[in-house]
Amino acid sequence: MNNFMQKSDTRPSYLFVIASSCQMYSGTGTAIYDWIVYAGEHYRFSILMDTLHEGNFSHTLNFCRKHNIELISSPAFQLPGCPDSGIRRVADVLTERDFDIIECVSWANAATNVQVLANLSPSTLLLYTPHTQPLWTLGEPTRFPLVGPVFEKMARRSDTIFIDTPSEARLPLFEQVGAVNSAAVPLGVDTDRFDNAGLHRANQLLCVCDCREPRKRIDLLLRAFELAHREKPQLRLTLAGKGSDLVAVPEAIQGAVSRHGYVSESQLVDLYNDCSLFVLLSDFEAFGLPIAEALCTGAPVLLNNQDATQDLFMGEPGVYWADNTDSQAVADLMCSIKTNKKEHQRISRAARRKFKFSATYGQKLKIVENLLRDSKT
Repeated sequence: MNNFMQKSDTRPSYLFVIASSCQMYSGTGTAIYDWIVYAGEHYRFSILMDTLHEGNFSHTLNFCRKHNIELISSPAFQLPGCPDSGIRRVADVLTERDFDIIECVSWANAATNVQVLANLSPSTLLLYTPHTQPLWTLGEPTRFPLVGPVFEKMARRSDTIFIDTPSEARLPLFEQVGAVNSAAVPLGVDTDRFDNAGLHRANQLLCVCDCREPRKRIDLLLRAFELAHREKPQLRLTLAGKGSDLVAVPEAIQGAVSRHGYVSESQLVDLYNDCSLFVLLSDFEAFGLPIAEALCTGAPVLLNNQDATQDLFMGEPGVYWADNTDSQAVADLMCSIKTNKKEHQRISRAARRKFKFSATYGQKLKIVENLLRDSKT
């Protein structure tokens, strides 16, 4: 175990317990990293993670080295009935160290979270950020019967559950929980980086997501784009994100679709600023951080009608809606949505006000600070 503790450091100790099966290169990891950077002057952060999924562990290791954050590594501890990798050293770490705050992440981390519950000190504040999704998003939910019971135990024990949107508390996993302390805090966007650069090339569409996940519905996106391209041949589509370089593109539109694969943050900002429309047709999004990022750069967005994204983005400038199974309606919007420099600026200003760190993680900071104060009285 790395020893980053300093006797002169009076900040409360704050441990993230995260299975390496969590997608640290996507919104889950970005939200953790951004919160740590934002609140770093208030808390002494550490991360406990297993090493099973090398890519996610390495991503976290690079972040911790850059920001001088303690990373405690562990072998995995996979538990039948749980989808996550689990963390073998949870009991050892929580016995050896007395943390002021522990935050667990992900509704699917059943093996990890049940170990935290079994070894948690009664005096430790427990925060839970589940980013809850329907069980069907696991692909084969019947293989993971422990997800629901562990979720319920975590929700009941947590001092606060941070939900991404109000509609999250209406998802089926919350049905057995009853009255719990929850706070709807949107994920934040680093508006110093995701800003309007005034480009937004006409006829350039963009989708950024983990294209390996079926719920992202890349199949529906390509079907609609093929119809739109038939009507408006000058349209171009860029796919970016994990697995996007492996997407099978129909022959009729191969010349109009570029596939970038996983991109760096600087490349991502450039892609947002270059597009005239960001499109995400997922069947379900717990939050959809790329949507907020795109809006902050001034790009209009076209989204599937579903509760979580409507909670966050309905009524925001530059947001358009369609049923993702209505390919022709999506295609018509792809062809017809037009914006100008003034509209891009209006979209960016509104999104930056809503999703800047001071408005999002600033809210979380106040809640955690109040919890700490109350625990000492």
